[in-house]
Amino acid sequence: MNNKKDTIRLDFKTWLFLFLTRTVKVEHTPVLEERDKLTMYAKDSSPNEIYIFKNYEEYRNFFLMYLNEASNNLIDLAIYTKGSKGQIIALKGLCEYIIVKKKVNDFYNSITQEQINKIHSKSNSISKEKEITKKLSF
Repeated sequence: MNNKKDTIRLDFKTWLFLFLTRTVKVEHTPVLEERDKLTMYAKDSSPNEIYIFKNYEEYRNFFLMYLNEASNNLIDLAIYTKGSKGQIIALKGLCEYIIVKKKVNDFYNSITQEQINKIHSKSNSISKEKEITKKLSF
């Protein structure tokens, strides 16, 4: 009986490339079919940390766990190399950055002008309160 995790075996050429470039394999979140999107936090990571995916479909589904949509051109930017058996080796930090940046961009695109004006009016009233507090303090 084998108690090891289901690991992805790389071909020798890909393994050697990863070894020579001193990459560090990091386990990614298991890819699941999620109705509610997960939250991604960009963590400080070493620039040579990588995720290894079984195939492109698993790689794409990893992004779709966090995002409503992901264009292939965008997510392809994080691919470091590909194995001969179809495995995808992606840079961990870049995957996280793409997800966070896309979510932030989607959030800013969803804000209406009315919401922006409301935010500005609140910030103006807070600054006025600070001025009054300063004048009243001895």
